[in-house]
Amino acid sequence: MLPSLHRLKINTLKAQVDLRDAVCRSLAKEFEAEGWSEKQRSVIHHRWEVALMDKHCLQLALEREERLEREENEANRQTDRQSGSRRGENKTNP
Repeated sequence: MLPSLHRLKINTLKAQVDLRDAVCRSLAKEFEAEGWSEKQRSVIHHRWEVALMDKHCLQLALEREERLEREENEANRQTDRQSGSRRGENKTNP
């Protein structure tokens, strides 16, 4: 994959993780507020659980994408080193 696509996916996933985190914090604050019925608190709790699960899934996807980017960058560096050493060999052996 192109490095810029990895970076775009990583940035998008980071933004989505941050958004879910903000939603979780907001729902937790809402849950603690006075005046909610048990049914309303149950709905808020369920929404919090869903947002938290989404956040964890997105975090795993982010970690996977970062790992793939690192592996691809490392493979590219090794290929560049091998290409460079081959060019050097060609210069010394006409």
